[in-house]
Amino acid sequence: MRLARNAGWSVAEVVVSGLSLFLIYKLIVAWLGVEALGIWSLVLATTSLARFADIGASAGLGRFVALAEARGDRRGAIEYIETAMLSNAVLYTVLALALVYPARSGIVYVIPPEAVAPALGLLPYAFASLVLMNINSVLSASLIGLHRTDQKSVIVIFGVVVQLLGILAFVRSHGLVGLAWAQIAQYVFTIVAAWLVLQRNLSRGSPIRPPMRWKKEIFKDLIGFGVRLQAASLLSLAFDAVVKFVMSAIAGLEMLGLFEMASRMVLQVRQLIAAPSQILMPAFAQVDAESPEQLPPLYEKVTAATTVLAIPLMLAAILVSPIVSLFWLGHLNSSFLSFVGIIALGWLINVLCVPGYHLGIARGVVGWNIAGHVAATIGGAILAAMFGYVFGGIGVAVGAYGMLALGALISLFMNCQAAGIQPLPSRKSLRAAIADMLERTRKSVSLIYRSRA
Repeated sequence: MRLARNAGWSVAEVVVSGLSLFLIYKLIVAWLGVEALGIWSLVLATTSLARFADIGASAGLGRFVALAEARGDRRGAIEYIETAMLSNAVLYTVLALALVYPARSGIVYVIPPEAVAPALGLLPYAFASLVLMNINSVLSASLIGLHRTDQKSVIVIFGVVVQLLGILAFVRSHGLVGLAWAQIAQYVFTIVAAWLVLQRNLSRGSPIRPPMRWKKEIFKDLIGFGVRLQAASLLSLAFDAVVKFVMSAIAGLEMLGLFEMASRMVLQVRQLIAAPSQILMPAFAQVDAESPEQLPPLYEKVTAATTVLAIPLMLAAILVSPIVSLFWLGHLNSSFLSFVGIIALGWLINVLCVPGYHLGIARGVVGWNIAGHVAATIGGAILAAMFGYVFGGIGVAVGAYGMLALGALISLFMNCQAAGIQPLPSRKSLRAAIADMLERTRKSVSLIYRSRA
């Protein structure tokens, strides 16, 4: 199942995306200022609320594609993909057209008067980006379901290059609108490339064509499972939007800009751990269907590997945050450094629970994932507001990310209890994971040394 190759390319994707992010934010801060990032973040949070009307056509797609692939049903797999792709295209186009004017009226209540004009100018582009992003998510989930995360990552890497070139071409002369153009170009490229690759994977020998097949019975399958899974996804989305709204209302746009930068920095580090775990859901689903007795040892192995990787990486994020502050802002900013520490600790606990989260999805049991998101989003909103009014922007971050960690722990322990699997790795598995990491490091260093010699 190409696990090592897929994991390796996932890491490469995160590394390239992270390096690009650092350069992009440096350029935006230098050309447009920190407040521009706050405006961009708030507009995207506003348009992303349209996803609350998503009926979940693509939410569980990867699982269905993985099961079809396990049966050798390539035609069925591509029918699932096309049905989800067409459903999302129609749904989000209708939502964008319906919500653009209400969003224009509502955004003035969450943004300072001097920032209203640029924010309103961004809205149409942000909705267009939302439509394309959700079509792209269908294709990414499909490649992951086919165990071709490597191909997905290659496409994403080239898409990042397209975005960076667009930013260099447009942002300095057109401001935040140029940033929106660059993001739209990135999504158009990845959609076309992913569709061509999927056609090659599933319809070998057939001519390339646009997606045209929509099956009512397949749509019902996707919705039946997807609605439950989508509830978890939407609550996760709401967490991000709510925290940003609370931060803007309590601490202002500049603090929101610093929070956005810290959040994106830590998320890039988190992706180094979480991106390879994209392969877990289809792998768990296939093993559970074919050899369920192999599920506990597989789960323990990946949980130990996740733990050994996550702790040093998140601590490293905290340690390098002063360097990042100097690079992005030109000085050490205490708020930025505090945000990085708080967010990194919250995401550390969250990412340690990721295997348990995917275990629930693979087994078709998502109730505890939803419960975890409810605790994170609703509890996070309440604590963020309470702590924020007392301690300002730092309090918002503490309240929100404390509940994010708690919600993840709920999902982990309850999913594992339902599956009859030990949630935490044993000392033996941790020692094996550490030994494996040290051996891989030794081989890599040896290879570099020999190549230089």
